[in-house]
Amino acid sequence: MHMIVSRSARDYGGWDRLARSHPVYLSAGWLDFVDNDGVADGLYLIGAVDGSPRVALSAHRTNARCHPRYLPARVFHGAPSAMLTFGGRSGYLSGVLAEPGLSGIDVTAELAALMQAATDRLRAESWWWPYLPVDSAVQVAKTARHTGASGQAHLVAADYVIDVCGSTMDDHIAALATRGRRQNFRYEARAFDASSLVIRQVDIEESATELAALIVNVATKYGNNRTVPGMTQYLRSHAQYLGQHAVCFACFDNDTVIACAIALRWGDTLYSRAVGFDYPRLHGVGEYAQLSVHQNLRHCYEHGIRTLHLGLTAGQAKCSRGAYARPLWAITSRSVPARSLIDSIAAITADMSTSEATTFTERVRRDHERITAELRP
Repeated sequence: MHMIVSRSARDYGGWDRLARSHPVYLSAGWLDFVDNDGVADGLYLIGAVDGSPRVALSAHRTNARCHPRYLPARVFHGAPSAMLTFGGRSGYLSGVLAEPGLSGIDVTAELAALMQAATDRLRAESWWWPYLPVDSAVQVAKTARHTGASGQAHLVAADYVIDVCGSTMDDHIAALATRGRRQNFRYEARAFDASSLVIRQVDIEESATELAALIVNVATKYGNNRTVPGMTQYLRSHAQYLGQHAVCFACFDNDTVIACAIALRWGDTLYSRAVGFDYPRLHGVGEYAQLSVHQNLRHCYEHGIRTLHLGLTAGQAKCSRGAYARPLWAITSRSVPARSLIDSIAAITADMSTSEATTFTERVRRDHERITAELRP
């Protein structure tokens, strides 16, 4: 295997050949977009045979300027701050980039070589790989054992996903779990349709300042310190690096934009990224539901997209509209202080219905058994 090492995922054209069937947060465009802030020291490694990419890995040395959810010392309350972060440092969803059809043995050996090279070059003694769905977590666990690391598996989050079923919104409504949810979904649609509001797709770069103000309103409401100039620049950078994948909806009250939603299309998935609102001007006709779920789903049906990814927050609101909770894991190369699996489950399921909490808990226990089996010597 020939190893290629770079400071940018875009320096090697084969990166997205491996990333195209994985989350957008592993794509070269997203990784370069995030690294554009200059906050963290990053490295990109590709293992190739005869010029064809087989495995790829991103590695970052994070610091206090990065988001707290990507700081191991904050996530685990006492883990070494110098742990290397594999799999990206933004987006809260990762995975293992490997050529489809490559044997598990080859993936493990070649990925282990990239991980060792990254830790050597960035002078790290330990690492963690956060926000992994179970299949990727199992592969990382195998690789950790292959390297001789005394790895651990940790439940760190849940994300919310809608599998787009059938061919129309009526199919989605019919698949909702209860009569009450079906009635509520239809009520939300009728209430919005009866209003004077209109949702249209807009260009992010052209509307950056207008959209930024709405997104900052939401950030401020939830205690996040953002400015309109800073968010405007963020959106323009977003358009520069990810414009061909961006989908942006604006909700108009006559000629005034009072709400918006930004998403990214990558492969057969639409990834919801942000919403924004002018709270005093909302009509109270379910604008949040329309921008966060209904319109994104409608876009999926219109464009043959099979999965809608809704991120980490507001789980019950998303579950009530057809999403399910998926456990996300972190693998660490060494033992770190962390809450118990029971406590982690309790924190995530606190606002779930009883049936959804039970389903999620059962899934976590199955996943945990699969992952930890691969970590045992």
